[in-house]
Amino acid sequence: MIVYIIAFVILFLSVGAFFGLMVVSLMENTKSKVKKWVVGIITSILVSGAITAALIADRNIDMEQWNNGVCPQCGELWEFKGATKYENHTSYFYSCDKDQIVIELNSLPD
Repeated sequence: MIVYIIAFVILFLSVGAFFGLMVVSLMENTKSKVKKWVVGIITSILVSGAITAALIADRNIDMEQWNNGVCPQCGELWEFKGATKYENHTSYFYSCDKDQIVIELNSLPD
């Protein structure tokens, strides 16, 4: 969980701040600096929160597929079959030899 909090803070300070400044720069008719700050901060929170939520959802999908290392159909343990490195990430493949099921995970299970 701490990893996602750190990711949120980093995204808030970088990507979120960029989008917040973009929105604030479009508010030329608004004279109130407080209103601009509030809109910028809310935009930053929404953008960085959405990206963090996507990261958490991806991890949850992997954990659901992993199922504590057990095939949900037959109860056998998953067997590591290999990994494939793409341009910017690595996929890990596990299979159940009994049911001929293969799962692809984006990160190594705990």
